[in-house]
Amino acid sequence: GFTHEVKKEKKDIEYKELSTEDFISKANFPGELIGRFSVITQLSGLTKEQLKQILTESKSSALLSEKKKLEVIGVELSWKDEYLTEIASEAFNLKIGARSLKRMVESSIKEARWEVINNLDLYNKIILTKNSVLDNKDVILVDVNNIEHNLKDIIKAKSETSLTIPKKHVYKKN
Repeated sequence: GFTHEVKKEKKDIEYKELSTEDFISKANFPGELIGRFSVITQLSGLTKEQLKQILTESKSSALLSEKKKLEVIGVELSWKDEYLTEIASEAFNLKIGARSLKRMVESSIKEARWEVINNLDLYNKIILTKNSVLDNKDVILVDVNNIEHNLKDIIKAKSETSLTIPKKHVYKKN
């Protein structure tokens, strides 16, 4: 790697413009190797706002993709603005760009998705909050009567009792 310090600002990750000489002298890349690259492109980091924008506006957004998948089975996915801020902040701190967003979104929703899919007759909405980013069991589920439940409480109640919630039965007329 490079031996000199690159100034980083809080709002973005910015690098000075690199030249082929930088790769040869500071990174100890052989000149013969660097000479084989016809184009060297420099990228800059994304801001937290840009990461939030990717989550809510990009065609390949993991969050919007999850929303569409759940809509197919009749479940609404929503999130609070604090969720977007927190997930963008965590992704920014990882310093690997937008690629971390998909993993973080999937991680924050997987427990809730599992609970809802196994109980489609009980729940019709998932709400992601700031806490959902760090604890995927801290998600709000909304039941068919429009009552909000925290997934943590549901899991705790299930572990403390042997009662099960009966599924709706469809009876056929003879």
